Amino acid sequence: HEAFRTAFKEEQGIPYQIVYPSVKLALPLENLSEHGSNAEDVLKRRMRELSEEVFDLTRAPLLKVVLFRLSETEHVFFFMTHHIVFDGWSSGIVLRELSELYQANCDGREHTLEPVERDYSDHVIRQRDWFNTSEAEDQLSYWKEQLSGELAVLEMPLDKMRPAIQSTKGEMIFKSITGELLKKLEDRCRKENASLFMLLHSACNIFLSRYSNKDDIILGMPVANRKIKEFQNTIGFFANTLVLRSKLNGSDTFTEVLKHSRETLLAALNNEDTPFEQVVEIVQPERDLSRTPVFQTMLSYEESHLSQELFGDLKTGSIHVDAQVARTDLTFWFYHGNEFLNLKLEYCT
Repeated sequence: HEAFRTAFKEEQGIPYQIVYPSVKLALPLENLSEHGSNAEDVLKRRMRELSEEVFDLTRAPLLKVVLFRLSETEHVFFFMTHHIVFDGWSSGIVLRELSELYQANCDGREHTLEPVERDYSDHVIRQRDWFNTSEAEDQLSYWKEQLSGELAVLEMPLDKMRPAIQSTKGEMIFKSITGELLKKLEDRCRKENASLFMLLHSACNIFLSRYSNKDDIILGMPVANRKIKEFQNTIGFFANTLVLRSKLNGSDTFTEVLKHSRETLLAALNNEDTPFEQVVEIVQPERDLSRTPVFQTMLSYEESHLSQELFGDLKTGSIHVDAQVARTDLTFWFYHGNEFLNLKLEYCT
């Protein structure tokens, strides 16, 4: 994958990329089994330390991996890369390809991975050409209209004074929804002809409206932006951020809120190609160094990339790194898998 062989440099303030024909990547093994019952605590500390290390963008690969041994039969593979070459969709590509390479190695056979059809640089050229089309103009017009007028600032009740310059210090809360409650949510979605994400968006809107006492709720939403089939197996940063603006009415039923959510989401997804940076440029929101522009809360939804079909007879699961970072005031990260819905609530401290 070209993304993992790419470095970024600049001359006289102008950035450019260098794609190397090959790079070397070390896979250190850290044996934590000697810590006995404290091994998991040591693991969490080490993962947090690693997650706080800074990448040097001028050196490829922009990737750090470590294999931790907790016992003879339990290992944790730590994988960290820079967002400039990677996104959530890329995680699924890496897991699928690692799984095939692992199983081929176990079986003593050649792997069956297809060559990469398109490189990330092809996407950049395609996007540059797209900016000159009528579709690009239409999408810009949509965002200009959708975000016209005064943009509501989400004022949640806080227990500390907001600093004059926004801080990225944060904490996380983890919750898991399973069993009967998850079944009820999924049943409600089927009844309303809505996706689970639409239902979660509706619930977050109601929650934020209640605590901020506002009826104009603006959320940021990351999207994969992978509509072109040729790029679906290309590692790189394709993701974009969409803005979801919802007007709530205190007398609406939940079904009505859900209907509005479906309309808002589908319209936003129909205009997902316009980069968020361009949206900010045309909307020209009032700048405030203490907050993020346009929205102060984000909502993210992902289907889990891990499944028990991966990695042969290995039993697999994921561990979230508790990084002390908050991108916005509040971010709802939902991960939906087979019989579970995990919530990672990231908040600015």
